[in-house]
Amino acid sequence: SSGINAEYGLDSPGVVLAQNVGPLATIQNSVKLDSLEDPVQPIELILQYCGRDQILQHYNIEPFETPSQLLALMAFKFGKLMGGGAPDLNAAARVLLRDWNAGSVQFYTRPPQAA
Repeated sequence: SSGINAEYGLDSPGVVLAQNVGPLATIQNSVKLDSLEDPVQPIELILQYCGRDQILQHYNIEPFETPSQLLALMAFKFGKLMGGGAPDLNAAARVLLRDWNAGSVQFYTRPPQAA
């Protein structure tokens, strides 16, 4: 033996998720957006994290009551329309999810209160 210690590195792709992942994994940027069957579902979770006011300000859109209304407003704003001019809610949801995962939708949370 020459007295040289060899070191070996192991590279892994990170966390490997199960096939059926929930909305939380989606907004944590853990799944590919193009592979989502229902991109609308995580939008409710995003609204819980950052609130409606932040979304209104970021996208400069009219007030909305439901996630579906939000996505319809976004679809019209960004031209994500289907045949007949109906809003494409899935395409609008992907816009919001991409912006969220890229960090362009900014939000903050207050630190927990001291006990």
